[in-house]
Amino acid sequence: MFAAETERYCALDGELSDLDSDIGPDLIPWISSNWASTFHWDGHGEMPAHEQSKLQEMAAKARAKGCRLRFWNSPDNPDFWAELLMDGVDLINTDKLVDLQQFFNLDRRDRSRL
Repeated sequence: MFAAETERYCALDGELSDLDSDIGPDLIPWISSNWASTFHWDGHGEMPAHEQSKLQEMAAKARAKGCRLRFWNSPDNPDFWAELLMDGVDLINTDKLVDLQQFFNLDRRDRSRL
């Protein structure tokens, strides 16, 4: 229905499977997925290498497609946020807005102190 519209006032929230589709970012500007259904890492300690590679691949596909990547139902702490940024994820979902603002205001070297 949306694809046929010449003037759109909304967009679709894509799924991970849309990373491999031919649907463009004009219709699906971001991919949004449940973290816990794709990854097991809980945001503490080091992210397992195989999961990190998988996340980096997803972020690269999203970037190549011209859309953004976001996860919900995800860990909500500075270690997790830093990992997402390092691996190329565009949007950080959080319920801790003040903490995330402080995280972004810190120099990268100081983020680990939160």
